[in-house]
Amino acid sequence: MALTRTDYEHPDEVLEDDNLSRLQKSTLLARWAYDELRLMSSSYEGMAGGRKSRLHEVMEALREVTPEDSDGFDLGIPKA
Repeated sequence: MALTRTDYEHPDEVLEDDNLSRLQKSTLLARWAYDELRLMSSSYEGMAGGRKSRLHEVMEALREVTPEDSDGFDLGIPKA
């Protein structure tokens, strides 16, 4: 069964899931980030989703699974 972001309440839960590979974690978090961006976009268009975006938390978690030697290009994450 494919996991989705709805299987987790917080991005840190994805990081702590030892059953997922690094690739699976980054894929799931990237999809979650995309969903959060869509939520924000809808909110700006007047279609409020009723909850605060977690984009910042998701991006922080995504940085955690990005290899240290990566420039972040493949995930679209700039290095700090």
